[in-house]
Amino acid sequence: DFTLAHPFRKGFWNEVQERTQRVYDAYYATDLGAVLRFMDGESVEYLVVDESQFQALTVGWGSLFEPMATQVKKKIFEPRKKQGFALAHPPKEIDAYRKKGMHIIERERLRRYLDKHPAAATQTAPPETPPTETETPEAPEAPETDRESD
Repeated sequence: DFTLAHPFRKGFWNEVQERTQRVYDAYYATDLGAVLRFMDGESVEYLVVDESQFQALTVGWGSLFEPMATQVKKKIFEPRKKQGFALAHPPKEIDAYRKKGMHIIERERLRRYLDKHPAAATQTAPPETPPTETETPEAPEAPETDRESD
């Protein structure tokens, strides 16, 4: 946003705004091919993904500020949320790192994945569906032991 992108030269804000929109265009893409095209085009080797950012687009510290927030929300986030975001639950094969809803997507792993699964390059991700009240997460199974109970 303009408070963090100080215009040190003529045209700087426009460049920052365009690049920021390209990041969000890829982040909220509906297919993995768009993510790879972004990473190739911008020479991005790794992309950090936070799964919590796919439920709602928030405004404030650590998120988007105006005017970018409204632009991304109306032009990218809201229309695509119905289709589903490709990075909301990325395949494990493209991760360089994964822990508790955080991913670091590696460009070369993504490329290899799409070479093996070409349909994923254009396949729309399934939309997010919140669990119903009757659905409950499965409890993990207890590990088997060799000991007999006392």
